[in-house]
Amino acid sequence: MQMLHGQLEASEKFKTEYQKLYEDAINDLNKVSECYKSCITELAKKCSLLEERFSHSLEMLDSAKQESLEWRRKYEETWNNPWNGVNEFKANIEKDNIVLEYSSEDVNCREEALRADQKETLHPHLDWFGDTASSETDKEKNSSPAILVIEIVVYLCGSASLYSDLHCILKIEDKEIKVKIAKLEVTEQKITTLNLHLKGVQEKMDKYELESSALKLQLKDLNDKYQSVQTAAHALEMAAQIRYWCKVTAEEVKVADKFAETSQSEDAFL
Repeated sequence: MQMLHGQLEASEKFKTEYQKLYEDAINDLNKVSECYKSCITELAKKCSLLEERFSHSLEMLDSAKQESLEWRRKYEETWNNPWNGVNEFKANIEKDNIVLEYSSEDVNCREEALRADQKETLHPHLDWFGDTASSETDKEKNSSPAILVIEIVVYLCGSASLYSDLHCILKIEDKEIKVKIAKLEVTEQKITTLNLHLKGVQEKMDKYELESSALKLQLKDLNDKYQSVQTAAHALEMAAQIRYWCKVTAEEVKVADKFAETSQSEDAFL
C-alpha cells in the first residue's frame, strides 16, 4: 500500500509538473500570438492609410488630368485656329471700312458744300473780273489758284481725318492682338505648371504603390509565420497530450502490474 501511495504521489507530482509546463507553453504561445496579432493590426492600419492616400492621390490626379485636358483643349483650339482673331479683325476692318465709306461720302458732301460757300464768298470780290470777262474767263476763275488751294486744303483735311480714324482702329486691334498673345502665354504657363504637377503626383503615386506592395508582402509574410506558429503550437499541444496520456497509461500499467504481483505473492503466502 505504501508503494501504491508513493506511485500515486509521483504520478500526481508528474501531472502537476506537466500541467505547469503545459500552462507555460500556452502562455508563451499566447504572447507570441498577441505579438503577431499586434504586428498584423499595425500593418493593416498602415496599409489602409496608404490605400486612402493612394485613392486620394488618384482623385487629385484625375482632377488635375481633367483640368490639364481642358487647358490643352483651349490652347490647341486657340493655337490651331489662329485665324479666328484675324477673321474677326478683318470683319471689324470691313465694318470700319463701311463706316469710313459713309464718312467719306459725308466728307465729300461737306467738301462740295464748302466749295459752294467759298465760291459764294469769293464771288463779290471777283465781280470786277466777272463784268469784263467772257465765259472762258469764268472757267478760268473757277480754276483760279485761290479755289485750288481751298480744294487742296479740304482734301487734305478729309484725308487726315480718315487716316486718324484708321490709325485709331488699327491701334485698338493691335491692343486686342497683344491681349490675346498674353492670354496664350498665360495658358502655356498654366499647362506647363499642370504638367509638372501631374509629374509630381505620378511620382508620389509610384512611391505609394511601392510602399503598399512592400507592406502587403510583409503582411503576407507575417500571416504565413502566424499560421506556421499556430500549426506548430497545435502539433506541440497534441504531442504533449499524447506523451502525457502515454505516461499516465504506463504508470497505470506499472501500478496494475505491481498490484497483481502483490496479490499473487499474498495468495502464494496464504
